[in-house]
This record gives sequence, C-alpha cells and structure tokens, in this order.
Amino acid sequence: MKKNLINLPEKSHTAWLEALHTKNSLTSWIHLNVDIILFGTDDACKFVQEFLPEDRYTCLSIPCIHPEYNVPTYDCLFSKAANLSRSDILIYANSDMMLFDDLLDAATTVSEKFPDFLMIGQRTDLLYPR
Repeated sequence: MKKNLINLPEKSHTAWLEALHTKNSLTSWIHLNVDIILFGTDDACKFVQEFLPEDRYTCLSIPCIHPEYNVPTYDCLFSKAANLSRSDILIYANSDMMLFDDLLDAATTVSEKFPDFLMIGQRTDLLYPR
C-alpha cells in the first residue's frame, strides 16, 4: 500500500541547524518507499531540491495562510495533500523528524483494522555529540 508523507518546514533563528536537521530527516524519508509532499517557501523548496531525488517528492508553496495570524491553516494543507496523494494513508511529520520503517508498519497494521483512523505519536529527542 502506498503512503504519503506531508510536511511543512518551519522557520527558526538557528537556520543552519534547522537545515542540517531537515536534510538528515528528509534523507531518512527517502529510504521509506513513500511519496513525499512538502509545503514551504520558495527558498525551502530550493533547499530540498539540492539533496532529494527529483522523482521522490513534490514541494509546493504553502496554499493557505490565515489572514489574521499569518500562519498556515492545517485543514487546507491536509485537504491539498489528500487531493495530491496517490495513496490511502497520509502521514504528517515535521521536517526535523527522522522516520523509520516501524512507522509504516504501524500505519499499515492499523489501516487493515480500521478504515478511518488517526494515529498520534511522540518523538524522542537525541542529543548529538558536539
């Protein structure tokens, strides 16, 4: 069963560290046999173009910004991703999250038992040696 990952890269004051985390995380996603849908700024899309294989992801401008708070509206992001998706399962993850096969195994197991479901997980932060 095909799965899609959708993501919205975040802004921060430590752009170089965020870029490293994003690169490591998105590279880990390539090893999962999934289509990747990214939403971000033009700069974010140019950044991932440097290291992700062109045929493995789609990067689009953020389609909906809340007029008052100037932040993306997630209902719109999920709707856009669902329309673009060629799979039955959508997985949302932040761009600094490394993902492994066990996530896909869990999603597949749950999808076989429940036609409609929402899974929620928790990340484990690892400190990198300096």
